[in-house]
Amino acid sequence: MQSSKRLFFFLGIATQVIVLCLSVFFLHNVHQKESGSGVGEFEEEEFFSANQEEKSESPSTLKFPFAHFVTGVGRVLPSSGYIEITPGVSGEVVDVNVRPGDYVQEGELLFCLDDADHKFTLRERIAEYDASMASLKLLQEGPSHSTLEAKEKEIDQMKIKLAQSEEQCSIFKTLLEKEAVTPFENNERNAQHAMLAKELEKILAEYAGLYEGPSPSELEIRKARVKRDEAQVHATERQLQKCHAYAPISARVLAVNLHKGEHVTTQNRNSVILGSDNPLHLKVHIDEKDAWRISPSKALRAIAIHRSNPQLHFILHYVSMTPLLEKTPENERKLELTFAFDKGLAPIYLEELLDVSIEASSPNDTACLDYQFNQLR
Repeated sequence: MQSSKRLFFFLGIATQVIVLCLSVFFLHNVHQKESGSGVGEFEEEEFFSANQEEKSESPSTLKFPFAHFVTGVGRVLPSSGYIEITPGVSGEVVDVNVRPGDYVQEGELLFCLDDADHKFTLRERIAEYDASMASLKLLQEGPSHSTLEAKEKEIDQMKIKLAQSEEQCSIFKTLLEKEAVTPFENNERNAQHAMLAKELEKILAEYAGLYEGPSPSELEIRKARVKRDEAQVHATERQLQKCHAYAPISARVLAVNLHKGEHVTTQNRNSVILGSDNPLHLKVHIDEKDAWRISPSKALRAIAIHRSNPQLHFILHYVSMTPLLEKTPENERKLELTFAFDKGLAPIYLEELLDVSIEASSPNDTACLDYQFNQLR
């Protein structure tokens, strides 16, 4: 009897436990239907917290390490400036050795023009110069022995001709007295004799000049001709060199505006544009109203931020300042500062605009005025 009572007692307790569990399970399902599943709620809370972390770490809320700063817009430029390579002479392009984006070393060939005509002209100029030099050398060294002997023989032959002519003149004179020749024939013979006499005088003067040597004026004329011919050779060499364009510095090729087979002239500008992109320069314009707050020094600090992606930001290094306000088309005046930065592998391109924050004094800073007033006391 006691065992039956115990059995009924344990069955009652078990029934109550089962009913209690079913009640708890039912209430839990009702709560899920009203407020959504617990798992989804947890994931939503995690997603929300993750978004909050992203927003809190967003570069748009980038904090600058400056107590006070002014802002401006900077334009990305090559640190060397734009170097424009133009043809030095007119001609046909026979070769272009570079493309945009190439990095060239100083002295590397960029392009070349047809130089055949210039080479032919150079050979002519060299031949003229050699002839002038040889002539001057002969004049300075004086006549050779064979030259003097040839001139002496020429003088002897002319004297013989002159003696024969003089004898014929005396015969014609006798015949004229006997009226065997006309006065015209006699005068013609005398004229021929006079011409031979003048020619002998000329040869004797040349012979005497060979011994005396060239006059100072003649030497100066020959030397001037040599210098002229030498200058023409150098000028033609320079023209020939201009057919080949070389890189003046190690830099990046930014643009190539000529093609093989094209005829170009010296008026073709920007044929090849070079620029150094390591480091880059940033030309920053500051409004005139904020210019007084900037004190340029080697310690001037600034930060550049990409307009579309604030995650791209660079520490700038002060280079220089233009001490003359630049007037814009909108009749506004801007202070121009130049900074340098290393973009590394960041996709920053020339002529791109960046927002710049520059460390500056407080808008309420009156130290400059206080100093001036103290000087007046």
